[in-house]
Amino acid sequence: MDPISARALAPAMAAPSPLDRSPQDISVEEFDSWPLATKQAYIENWSQDPAGSDPRSVLIGPGTNQSRYFFMIGTPPDARVEQRPSTYFQVPISHEQFMSHFPSEDAWTDADRRDYIMAHGTVLATGTRELALTKADGRDVFVYVRDGVLGQRPDGYGLPTYTLRPDTFLSWSPVDQADYFASNASFRDVPGGPLTLYLGNRVGQWRAVYMDRNANNQTVFALRPEGWMGAPSLLSPAVFDTWPEKQRIDYLRKQFTIEPSPGERRTVEIGSGTASATYTLSRSAAGEYTASKQPSGSGTSPGTLDPEIFYGPNWTEADRLAYLDRWAGQARSILPYDPWNVTPAEFKALNAVQQAIMVRHWSTDPVTGFRSTVEIGDAVGRLTVELRASRVAVLRETNSLVTPDSSVPRGFSLSIQPRDLSLSLFQSWDSAYQKAYVAKFARDGAVTIGQTGQGKRAGDDFLTFMRTNDRSRLLAIETLDKRTIAGLAPADQTALAGNAIFRAAAAAQGLSTSRNDAKKLVDDARARLPPENGGARNPAVEGGWNGPYVSHMGPPLEEFQTERAYFVKQLDLLEKALDRQTVFSSSDLADSIKLVTERADRWSTYWPVHNGYDKRGSAYVRLQSLGGPEGLHAACKSLVDSERRILENEEKRLDAARSRRSDGRTADLATLIFELQQSYNRKVELRVAAETVELNQINDLLKAYTVMQSLVNKTLGMNFGTDGKANVALAPASDLDWRAISLFDQWIGGDTTHGWPAGSFLHPAERHKLSGRRERDVLTTNTNGSDFSLVGQPQSFWNSYNSRLGSMVSTINQEAQVKMNEVNSLDKQKNRHFELANNALSKMSELLQSITRNVA
Repeated sequence: MDPISARALAPAMAAPSPLDRSPQDISVEEFDSWPLATKQAYIENWSQDPAGSDPRSVLIGPGTNQSRYFFMIGTPPDARVEQRPSTYFQVPISHEQFMSHFPSEDAWTDADRRDYIMAHGTVLATGTRELALTKADGRDVFVYVRDGVLGQRPDGYGLPTYTLRPDTFLSWSPVDQADYFASNASFRDVPGGPLTLYLGNRVGQWRAVYMDRNANNQTVFALRPEGWMGAPSLLSPAVFDTWPEKQRIDYLRKQFTIEPSPGERRTVEIGSGTASATYTLSRSAAGEYTASKQPSGSGTSPGTLDPEIFYGPNWTEADRLAYLDRWAGQARSILPYDPWNVTPAEFKALNAVQQAIMVRHWSTDPVTGFRSTVEIGDAVGRLTVELRASRVAVLRETNSLVTPDSSVPRGFSLSIQPRDLSLSLFQSWDSAYQKAYVAKFARDGAVTIGQTGQGKRAGDDFLTFMRTNDRSRLLAIETLDKRTIAGLAPADQTALAGNAIFRAAAAAQGLSTSRNDAKKLVDDARARLPPENGGARNPAVEGGWNGPYVSHMGPPLEEFQTERAYFVKQLDLLEKALDRQTVFSSSDLADSIKLVTERADRWSTYWPVHNGYDKRGSAYVRLQSLGGPEGLHAACKSLVDSERRILENEEKRLDAARSRRSDGRTADLATLIFELQQSYNRKVELRVAAETVELNQINDLLKAYTVMQSLVNKTLGMNFGTDGKANVALAPASDLDWRAISLFDQWIGGDTTHGWPAGSFLHPAERHKLSGRRERDVLTTNTNGSDFSLVGQPQSFWNSYNSRLGSMVSTINQEAQVKMNEVNSLDKQKNRHFELANNALSKMSELLQSITRNVA
């Protein structure tokens, strides 16, 4: 054939264009080898997706077992082509789809899975990206990528801390342990100690897991010893002694919220009764800790301890001081109440240890140039004693009201009768002489001084005085106010309650001496708490509850009961505080109860947050918030955590107030004021945190209303015809719009006609204090059980609906402002309370400095 003929036949013999070949006739390997431009053109030509859609795709390969999807993302020539499973661009995706493999045509490679997790996973504090996928049986499986390595979490990884067993956690790989630890709330239960996580299946059976370092300086996780979670009184000294030294030191440090200063020693009693021992925690100047037991006999009470043992060679001076510190805190139970209640003869009859305990308890701590002295007895007979190296020395004894430092005041006489004594003259006497006079003439604990009768006025002509049980001061009964009465010791309140003059004065201030009436207020509050068998607050029934507990509404019933107990125990503490009172203020008690029950009511409305929602077409079924259930779950968890910590704070505060002990030792007044102030600050801070959570949820609800308002306003701008009666439907332009529509439609949200308790899927902030918002089958209607279509309405309907939305927005804004004002008010209360306590401490410091200067 000549060259000219060959050139003429060439076009007919050329290979066909790749664009003309069917996708089933091309292998995955061949297609993958093509130039990018050819791939783009082929996908553009053979894609079954609508023109202009992004991404576009083609299934390449001869059959199910050898085919793969190729996606073009973007617009040529800048588009990229990726080989992905057909389900790769779905969000979310099931675990079965994610794990599908050949011969499935939707098979995923490890590269697909790794890229998917990197695109959609949550970033943990460790740098790991983690993603939860739901299996067909409803369980969540966690997959992750860490340092480029793909992995799947072990069984139990998705469990909350309160149900995860410690042995399960410790069986995991270091990666799984570190990521779970970083994802859950961890704290330092030892000051300056390692991060700690409490694991377990119920309260009382938790174990502490802490972060540690091994010999190679690698992060490891270890268990604290059994008993770590319990109070010292619940531990056996024999068991405690078997713990490693570091664990013993950490446990002793755990008992103190404030670290001891260098050189300071503190004691902790392990065990109770005869099966107890006292341990001393010491901190060196370099900051190192040591723990040691006190010598034999240190657990024996002062009434039975032989002074020869106390002063014997086996006890060092430090041991004696530690013993005095320990037992001085219990001096009120083993010795007379205070020095005023002990005569010189009674004091001399005490054994040497008891005398040392009493002086140590009631004296000021020795400082340079200031001796530790105590006055024993009252103004009629008195001993002045001093503690010298744990031994008591008598400095002087005074058997008369007249002392070297004072003189008898004008007009003083123990023979003049109270009715003949001028009130103004009595009030001019030194307090010691006033107490001596009242002690002689008091009948039934009180005496009225001055002229009584017609035309005479309390405070001007007469007053009734009672000496407190500790003999430290006099009370003018007619002028007592509620604040002063509340600060009195139980014995003084009891004495007042038996006085007819006081009962009349108390009634005028709204006070009562009936303990049963006060306890009934607490009992009634318990009855108003959410029922123990669970159930959500029912807005359709005033004061009503949905119950019994519906398991699909939230976490397990056991968790509900555990959290409910936080509120029950707070009411128990209010009732427990009544045991120390004889005079009660119903209004003050009711205010305290109201704070607890209102927070319990709020918690109950956040509790039944549904675990998930379904998407049917464009709409969402059982959706409660624009952002889904995660934010609501976090809000509920924060509220519960605040209540747990408020309860712990109140228990510690009540214990400090009752025992006058701080960090295991007797607290002086300044320390006690500081501890109580810190406790008050913590409580207010926790309340502020909880109120802020609720404020954030109110703002979240407001956002949903704002989106819905925007949709309705756009609809009102459409053409309703000349008469305004044409039916026009909402026109959602985004997924956020569809979420808002789903929130505001009663059918989609679910109601009693579809098997859900009324109000189940309202936003908790709305169910708590605001009225319902749903419209039944007005915004959407069900078409085929899996999708929803929009319903048109005339202009008059949308005007009315828009007006209702605007009214609710105003109401929500008002509620948000009220909540903001409440938060600001709590902050101001805390600041004011701090100023008062700080002023008290400053005045005490000035007084001590003045005394020191005068003694020097």
